[in-house]
Amino acid sequence: MKGNVWLNIKVILMLIGIVLITMFATLNSNKVNVNFGLATVQISQAIVVLISALAGAIIMYLINLINIIRQKKMERDISLAIKQKERRKKKEQETVSPAVEDIEEPQLDDVAVAELTVPEIAIPELEK
Repeated sequence: MKGNVWLNIKVILMLIGIVLITMFATLNSNKVNVNFGLATVQISQAIVVLISALAGAIIMYLINLINIIRQKKMERDISLAIKQKERRKKKEQETVSPAVEDIEEPQLDDVAVAELTVPEIAIPELEK
């Protein structure tokens, strides 16, 4: 919902900007000389204003597009790094698990069992 509200606000602000630029251009419809270095052209000032506004909008769009591409690349790099880390962790778990399963429990022989048994202690019986 918030995204739609901001989108609507942006569209309204853009329309207001377009109306203001158009009004400014029509109020300044005098002929002006534009020097391109090799040639000089006489055109309406309104056309110069509109072309300048359009050029500015295109430049802003390209800058925004570059930022979007950088952000997507960063997101892709982060996602790839996370996947690689998960793969390494899974691989480490797979290599550790079989090693733990391969360890055999020590087998106790009769002598060791005899050494581990508690000797019987004679407990004197209590007189009643």
